[in-house]
Amino acid sequence: MFSMRTSVGAMFALRQMQIHQATIHRSMMRISSGSRINSAADDPAGLGISERMRAQIRGLTMAARNTQQSINMLETSWGGLNETHAMLQRMRELVVQAAHDPTGDAGAYLLNIEFQELLRGINGIAGSTHYNRINLIDGTFGGQQGAAGLGRIGLDGNGIEITGDGSLRGNGTLTIRRGDDGELEALLRLGDEVVRGEIGAGEITFGFENPDGSPRAEVRVGITGELREGVSAGIQFAGNVVSAAGATTARSGDHGTLQIGANGGSDQRMNVRMGDMSAIGLRLHGLDISTVANARAVLDSGALDDAVDAVSRQRAQISAQVSRLEHTYNNLQNSIINLTASESTIRDADIAAEMMNLARANLLLQASQAMLAQAMQLERNFITMMLQSMNN
Repeated sequence: MFSMRTSVGAMFALRQMQIHQATIHRSMMRISSGSRINSAADDPAGLGISERMRAQIRGLTMAARNTQQSINMLETSWGGLNETHAMLQRMRELVVQAAHDPTGDAGAYLLNIEFQELLRGINGIAGSTHYNRINLIDGTFGGQQGAAGLGRIGLDGNGIEITGDGSLRGNGTLTIRRGDDGELEALLRLGDEVVRGEIGAGEITFGFENPDGSPRAEVRVGITGELREGVSAGIQFAGNVVSAAGATTARSGDHGTLQIGANGGSDQRMNVRMGDMSAIGLRLHGLDISTVANARAVLDSGALDDAVDAVSRQRAQISAQVSRLEHTYNNLQNSIINLTASESTIRDADIAAEMMNLARANLLLQASQAMLAQAMQLERNFITMMLQSMNN
């Protein structure tokens, strides 16, 4: 008789072999993926920290993209205002020339033709300076969308009625402003054509005329409450129907908001204000230099000087904002680099160290396999010896 005994040496060698196999498996995963954390079990705390860092890095990356787009947008408006400035300078030259007696009323009349075309050109630039279909310098940047926004300046959200045998087509801009006499006045612009409206009880009436002075169309805007200062762009004129749907409305003090940070809060955003740089907003609508007397009146009023100053202030503001955004962009890039480096120390594998671990584990695995085989051989030798002794 003999008793079977447990081979502790073989069990120990087997356990070590399993540990070395797990080490080899883990090192191979890290080397092949380049990541130190391939499952939550590798480093639960590190996984949570690195995921928060990744969220911040991706937010900073998008904020940097937003900042670059904001710079492009502001430079677009700056370019439009550059041409507005050039036209204002030319208009002032024309006024000075028309105010000269030797020019005469006949010469002033001819100069007024170019003057009026430049006024229309300023309106055209204000209406066509877009970024991603957003009007930038017509006074509606940062305004509200839709008919509900139109209600803020007292327009009926159901639309505007056109009567008469003519028709109007295109996008219109309505401006409610306070005139020199302190009273509110209404101006409606369709393309480069601008008319002043008559504010009555419950409605504003605009009369569009043909070049020969005959009536072309009448636009009536219903007032649905207190009429307040503001600018509305995007009113759609087509046939005999004018729709307020999708229009953009802004009032004095409205601004566009740029998200230039990865988190919430006012310090992560930047407010951008752009005034109405059309001829209406610059208070140039209605100026006329068709006579020497008119030209002198325009020159004495300082309207063109005020307009030049207004555009200069807006361009200076844009330049300052672009400078700020460029520094913000650089800071965001630095933050992205530093946070990525920090996240890398948590998530990325140390390839050199893992190669060393792999070689060590391979060597120890071979040794444990040899020891397991040796332990099994010793067990067989012991059993053989016991059987021989029993037979004897």
